[in-house]
Amino acid sequence: MSYKRDHAQGQADAQRDLERGEMIFKTAGRQACWAAQWNRILQERYGVKLVWGVGCTGSEDEFDYIRGYNEIASQAIMQRYGSDIVKATNEEAMKVYEVESANESQEPTMESPVDQFGRVVCAYCGRAFQVSDAERWDGQRHRECGYSLRLYDVGAKSAI
Repeated sequence: MSYKRDHAQGQADAQRDLERGEMIFKTAGRQACWAAQWNRILQERYGVKLVWGVGCTGSEDEFDYIRGYNEIASQAIMQRYGSDIVKATNEEAMKVYEVESANESQEPTMESPVDQFGRVVCAYCGRAFQVSDAERWDGQRHRECGYSLRLYDVGAKSAI
């Protein structure tokens, strides 16, 4: 296929989709980690569907098709929403992904009792330390193993 045919076919397909009431933005290359968040934001907020056209190994003809498609689709999206929502939602999705990933990677907090002398045995690693020992306890984490602990009074079972 020639550039003009692929490019023109992409434009024609975009026009056809718009006439059907479908707003689609196609992208190419390696799929971003935040693609699901990006698609969700675009669809829920604007009714625009994100379609991953080809991966990194796509041919030049395939990339030309996507460029042609998006020339028409991007114009329609800009006309309807007055700004580059595709770019803005991509940036927002990256941030959402970072927050969601950070929350998923945090280990749960474990409870450890503090005895009447201020001693704690870490529920994760089993090592004992004094609550007053800043080299071993930072107020949230046991510094030796790095695990997050919630301390409680052994007699009252209330958080310290």
